[in-house]
Amino acid sequence: MKDFDRRGFILRTLREAGRPISTAQCAQTFARETGFGEDDARLGQIGNGFSQTLDQLARATLS
Repeated sequence: MKDFDRRGFILRTLREAGRPISTAQCAQTFARETGFGEDDARLGQIGNGFSQTLDQLARATLS
C-alpha cells in the first residue's frame, strides 16, 4: 500500500457511495477492487490507515 493513493481512493469511494460510509466499508471496497479477500486479516489495518488519512484530510480542511 506504500505506492497506493489512499487519499484519492477514499475521496472517490465516498463520492461514489453518495452517502457516509465507515472505514470498514471503505476497506471492503478496497478489498474488492484490489483482489484482497473480504475476510483478509489485514483489512483491519487497512481500515485504520484509511481512518488516519481521513483525520489528515479533516485537519487540512480546518487549517
